[in-house]
Amino acid sequence: MLQTEYKQEMERLGPPPEVLDQLYTQIAQGGTQMRHVKRIGRQAVILFAVCAALLMTAVAAGPGIWAAVQARMGAFAPYAQAIEGVVCQDQGIEVRVVAALSDDVQGKLYFTVRDLTGDRINEFLSVNGRLEVVEEDKRDLPVGIVGTTNLDCSALSYDPETKTALFCREILYGDGHPLETAAINLRAMSTKTGDLSASVSASTVTEKTLASQPIPADAKVYPERHNGKPTVILAPNQTPMALEGTEDFTVSSLGFASDGCLHLRLSFAPGVSLLDEERFSPILANIWPQDMDLHSEQWYTLQIVCADTWADIRFPLITPAELEILKTARVGVYNPYHRPGVDIQGVWTLTFPMEYRPSQVLAWTGALAGRQVERVTLSPFTVTMDSNDKGGLNSAALYAVLKDGSTVAAKPSVGRYANVGALEGGADVWKTYNSWAFDSPVDPDQVVSLTLLGETIPVR
Repeated sequence: MLQTEYKQEMERLGPPPEVLDQLYTQIAQGGTQMRHVKRIGRQAVILFAVCAALLMTAVAAGPGIWAAVQARMGAFAPYAQAIEGVVCQDQGIEVRVVAALSDDVQGKLYFTVRDLTGDRINEFLSVNGRLEVVEEDKRDLPVGIVGTTNLDCSALSYDPETKTALFCREILYGDGHPLETAAINLRAMSTKTGDLSASVSASTVTEKTLASQPIPADAKVYPERHNGKPTVILAPNQTPMALEGTEDFTVSSLGFASDGCLHLRLSFAPGVSLLDEERFSPILANIWPQDMDLHSEQWYTLQIVCADTWADIRFPLITPAELEILKTARVGVYNPYHRPGVDIQGVWTLTFPMEYRPSQVLAWTGALAGRQVERVTLSPFTVTMDSNDKGGLNSAALYAVLKDGSTVAAKPSVGRYANVGALEGGADVWKTYNSWAFDSPVDPDQVVSLTLLGETIPVR
């Protein structure tokens, strides 16, 4: 059984057949202990070891969960650290650290939560806690570097067969101080909060004015701006349809109201609410037409009228004059919200090594597109740059040029701008940090140069 599972999984991940034969032989002879691999070379035997370690983790995590992890990692999966045996239990809930993917700039940590005794968790599960540097490693951190980060996050996916939720927490190290030994400390879990991210096609909207009605006196309105306060809402159940991406909300009516503006009226499932005793959590919404620049204010300007069981979203700058464009669009809604569920209190603490791939510092510094560059680093996942840029690099794509002439794109990621001269009351002196994340991993040994703003940065 085990040999068959290994063979199927290894063939899917792709090592050469001769490497697989070595693995099958080892299994038949009693198996071999797989260890973590920090450096992933180009040799097939190293790739085999990584795939085998990942498979050992996959057996523990469950095939459905591991498939979700690999789908999230995509082309970066061979670079992942498989974390084995890091698991704890409390209140009948198991927390297991599954894998990590990290360099010294940023990383991703994958872990699972499983209900061992009942059906208390689902796809709406969120966790609260901290990701911390263990005490002995804090002594090596420079002054001012924070040793903890918030671990509050929501489930990426849920496998009902194994009652397991998958989580991914992105970590931004900054300034090259990655975690080497990490500790997860969770104290609470809940399924009472949903994270709405759904949409509906506007292709059914016509120039016809739908039935409208006055705003009830007990409804809440937010915000009171843009063309004045709303005066009407759509009557319910005129164009009922599903809202793609959620079952807790449905479309009740979508179209133009008697005020001449586009409205989307939503109905809430039982127990679902945007309101609580202390505050109103308004829905964020926008419209994205096909081939249309969404930077135009009219496509995301909105007003909301909300009650206990419904909400009416008004787009005051969208009128029948935009109907032709509107028919190519989708209306999206986004918001955390309250829903029926359970709260689980407990203590889940796990400590484990965080392996990472260090960046190399390029020998080159100098002028680039009118900026003075002081430092550039390169890893399989990211590029960073310290310069005196006053703006512009934060939105510019970067490309790695490989020895074979191909290129790999990197998108702008985290960064910061600080005018340290002005802060000290003097002339402008900019200290800027920018980073870029590759769309797919690169082998730094194969990179000959980087291209940014049409100029070349030599790597070797």
